Amino acid sequence: MAPREVVLAAFAALLGRYAGTDDVVVTVQAANRAGPGAGDLVGRFATLVSVRVGLAGSPGLAEVVRRVRGSLAAALRQPDVPPPAQPVFALTEPPEAALDLPGVVARPVAGAVRADLPAGFEGHLADLLRAGIADPGRPLDSVGARRPRDGDPGGVHEMFRRHAARSPHAVAVRYGTESVEYGRLDAWSDRIAAALRAEGAGPGKFVAVMLPAGCAQVAAVLGVAKSGAAFVFLDAGDPVARMSAVLADSRPVCVLTTQETAAAQCAPAPLVVLEPCPPGADTPSRSPSPADPRMPLCLAYTSGTTGIPKGIALTHATFAQFAAWQRDHLGIRPGGRIAQWAPITYDAAYTEIFAALCAGATVCVPPEGTRRDPVAMVRWLRAERITQWQTVPAFFGLITEALDVIDPDAAGIPSLEHVLLAGEVLPSGLAAAWAGRAVRPRLHNLYGPTECVLATHRELLPGERFPVSVPVGRAIPGREVLVLDSRLRACPVGVTGEIYLRSDLLAGRYHRRPAETARAYLPDPWRPGGTLYRTGDLGRRLPGGDLEFAGRLGNQVKVRGHRVELEGIEALLESHPSVREAAARVHEHPSGDRRLVAYAVADGQTSGGGLRRYLAGRLPAPTVPDTVVLLDALPRTRTGKRDRARLPRPGHGEV
Repeated sequence: MAPREVVLAAFAALLGRYAGTDDVVVTVQAANRAGPGAGDLVGRFATLVSVRVGLAGSPGLAEVVRRVRGSLAAALRQPDVPPPAQPVFALTEPPEAALDLPGVVARPVAGAVRADLPAGFEGHLADLLRAGIADPGRPLDSVGARRPRDGDPGGVHEMFRRHAARSPHAVAVRYGTESVEYGRLDAWSDRIAAALRAEGAGPGKFVAVMLPAGCAQVAAVLGVAKSGAAFVFLDAGDPVARMSAVLADSRPVCVLTTQETAAAQCAPAPLVVLEPCPPGADTPSRSPSPADPRMPLCLAYTSGTTGIPKGIALTHATFAQFAAWQRDHLGIRPGGRIAQWAPITYDAAYTEIFAALCAGATVCVPPEGTRRDPVAMVRWLRAERITQWQTVPAFFGLITEALDVIDPDAAGIPSLEHVLLAGEVLPSGLAAAWAGRAVRPRLHNLYGPTECVLATHRELLPGERFPVSVPVGRAIPGREVLVLDSRLRACPVGVTGEIYLRSDLLAGRYHRRPAETARAYLPDPWRPGGTLYRTGDLGRRLPGGDLEFAGRLGNQVKVRGHRVELEGIEALLESHPSVREAAARVHEHPSGDRRLVAYAVADGQTSGGGLRRYLAGRLPAPTVPDTVVLLDALPRTRTGKRDRARLPRPGHGEV
């Protein structure tokens, strides 16, 4: 294999991965001396030809080289065809000597190139070549692309410390009138780490944290990371029974808190009282040990299918890679202001914190009463000049309504550059509602379970319209998304299947739950020793390559023998112009019959009966809800999502 063909094959494979396609066209240079006698002529006869490389079937490097060779030969037979592709590949040998011409001074101009490719492309290409040369048959899409940028350290606390050393007086975190600079936060978290290590914290250990919202929570995250342990956050608002279950399952070496509250009553481990923030930026006690990317950084608990909290251990690599992706893809920079909106017990809170601290930006924590009040949230976003905010679509819809009330000039939130929407289906109408505002942020639709933080991304372009909901896009680098049928066969484009994930960044197991781990983490049938994560979500691949979320497997219910997708009914109901949001669930009737009920928050221009007729004109008769109930507002969970379990039974608010 010629070196040029090998590097071109890896380049094409990586380009396909970045673009989320298995059909890549690359422009290359060719000699173009095919004419009679052209070989003896002096001059530059080079031309550009396009090489089309197919990447379907998860080929290894040797197979991609074979495809490149065939496509290159075909392109050289038509050297006069203008190349249509923008990516250009050129392999040059290093010069044998420096350029030295009399009267000519040559020097490199640093930073002159402004390429759109992520800064880590060179490192990813080197990783791909090393793996492919070592094992030419290994599928190239199985090689992890986890290095977001050359020189990035392995842990989020190390990425933070780099900014603390560079800009110690920059504000790292704000809460109300309280601000903590990078230097002071570095020193504060060093003290926390030392206190935790004295209680036995270290790699493979867990530290429970129960602190009020504010700067102390951010310091605790860094302090636990520096100690080498993984943090487990507790919420004082949770029932004592839940906190007891989390503590019993995680078995922390200590509990970091500010006072002996509910945590002290059920804590099976020593308490470590948090020290206040030092008044000045002390000299750091010692540099943190380099983080092992494979070690857990946090243990996040979800409700679980049984209602018992289920721990998911997420690694340093998972958070570091996602923080670097946000920094590079969204342009987070020093001076940026990132909202920390999610409850601290959810993984989204940590991605918000690390997105800021790993890029030199500021974490801004809203007051507790603000998080679920859309009017107060709008005022806080404006007052704090927030540049990036992650929330759920349902709450973002309430923000849109609040702006319509308090902002008649449609100015929006001028400072807001990016809104990341995740956790629920994004209705197409919600995205369109921002189109008429004078100042509007870039909207991003993301999808992914806690097991890998987030998996896909789709930015909404101005003027885009979708029939019902916005697609969730394509895989974020370092992750692969597959849509498979019940026999683990790839579903054709447009066919609904279950979503599976493949990534080195996945949580490898559930904490102390071997049975649940075995059900969710399956042997990869295409890669010996590999693992597929079964999300339990339904989706379909669209013709353009985007993934469309099609509901939760658990929300596929049967009513009178017919399968019904609850999310599908909700999305269709929300497509009605008078409906702001909707939900659906099944109620058991005393007679034993199962009744499908839909709920809608709508304006006064419609009725429950009118909405049912709207659905009846668009759904098969057996899947039309028995009734549509109008509500003033949908019940919500603490994270702002719709809470189906609290939807009232028909008869309470039914039209």
